[in-house]
Amino acid sequence: MAGKMIKRTLTEIVVVPEHGERTESAEFRRTKKRLKADGHFKCWVCGATEDIEVHHYGGEWSLSNDIDFAKLKEFCEEWDVYGYGRLLKAQPITTVDDIRNAMCLCREHHTSDGNDGVNNGIHFITFPIWIAQRLAKAGESPVPDDTADLKEELAKAD
Repeated sequence: MAGKMIKRTLTEIVVVPEHGERTESAEFRRTKKRLKADGHFKCWVCGATEDIEVHHYGGEWSLSNDIDFAKLKEFCEEWDVYGYGRLLKAQPITTVDDIRNAMCLCREHHTSDGNDGVNNGIHFITFPIWIAQRLAKAGESPVPDDTADLKEELAKAD
């Protein structure tokens, strides 16, 4: 494994408001259908086309009751993943299920929680490391996929 291995233990304290059981809204179904029709139904990080999930990248679904939708709209126009921020600029955002707040990710880069030995889902690692997975050169990644030697390398990092 090339480079220096760094082992960090992070504590993150967040308040997730009470919310109802998650259901798929009609807006979210329309968002997924349009992402597919427009050719975006592949992982934004690695380009995989299997096990695709749609991530609320600006305003998280569980925090939707606390989102300032005007701020979310500004964010989605600034970080315009698929161009919908520019295309729909005249329309307000009224729900986190708006297509401008959607990013297609494979299960590994969305919700991978380390059960496979690697935490590389956006819900489980810091954003600078997560985004570096997309920006890395071909064959390189700050999050190792091969965990065979990981325990030995982590022991050296301690």
